[in-house]
Amino acid sequence: DDEFAGVQERELYELARTALDSNRYPIAIERLEALDTRYPFGVHAEQAQLELIYAYYENSDWEEARAAASRFIRLHPDHPQVDYAYYLRGLSAWQAGRFSLERLRLIDISKRDLGELIQRYPQSEYAADAQQRIVYLRELMARHELHVADYYLRRGAYLAAVERGRWVIENYPESNATRDALATMV
Repeated sequence: DDEFAGVQERELYELARTALDSNRYPIAIERLEALDTRYPFGVHAEQAQLELIYAYYENSDWEEARAAASRFIRLHPDHPQVDYAYYLRGLSAWQAGRFSLERLRLIDISKRDLGELIQRYPQSEYAADAQQRIVYLRELMARHELHVADYYLRRGAYLAAVERGRWVIENYPESNATRDALATMV
């Protein structure tokens, strides 16, 4: 019943790479998982784990990508490409919409996966993109708060509108929305 019985590590890795190169991510995932299961300490093990993270991400399996990236980071904290694992873990969280919880004050995006990448590996080739995504998310959250404040103003709930404006200024001081927040408070 086992499709990969008797397939050597190198051959299985090449089959997985062929599937990845042709954008057949479900097939690549199947082969990379088989490689990881059969040869966890093989020559291609670490590279296969990184490619598995990528395949999950490209297949829109964001929770799987996050889990695989976390596993890679835990198992290989000193790997030369560990920043890539942090980056894909952050992108997976981005795609899954995890950061929508920030406005509920349940999480702080600057302390999540993308922020961790920037803090740990500021010279990484992925750090600039991660920083831009964080800035975008902060701007988005600040704008959302201003839309709520505008709603309160239209309803005559002036104190609630002022509090929303204050919240933007206190929590997103570097945002472009601070001027609008001050105008809302006035």
